[in-house]
This record gives sequence, C-alpha cells and structure tokens, in this order.
Amino acid sequence: MSSSVRLSSVCHAAMHEITLLSEWFIANKLSLSINKSCYTVFGASSKEKSRINLNIGNTVLQLV
Repeated sequence: MSSSVRLSSVCHAAMHEITLLSEWFIANKLSLSINKSCYTVFGASSKEKSRINLNIGNTVLQLV
C-alpha cells in the first residue's frame, strides 16, 4: 500500500471521528471552541502534512 493511500485512509478516518465527536457535543448540548481547536501529526513528512486538511463544519482546523 502506498503512503498516499495510507495518508488518505488516515485522513478519512480522522474526519469520521471528528464528525462523531461534533455530533456527540451537539447531542449533549455542549460546545467546542472550534477556533481554538487544532491537531498534530506524528510520523509524517512535511510534504505529507501539508496535504492533510481537517475541519469541523466549515472551519478548517489548524495544524500545529
């Protein structure tokens, strides 16, 4: 399996989990400070990291 396929798979899984978390927050009448939310990636090259885009709704999360 190529690294681009693995990266795509990981991104898809991360977005799925973020969506589930967002739905859980809404269902439990909680709020998440989306503008203060960010993520980090371990074990990926800078080039691979630059291709990762995660968001909650219409807000893009910042890579740190």
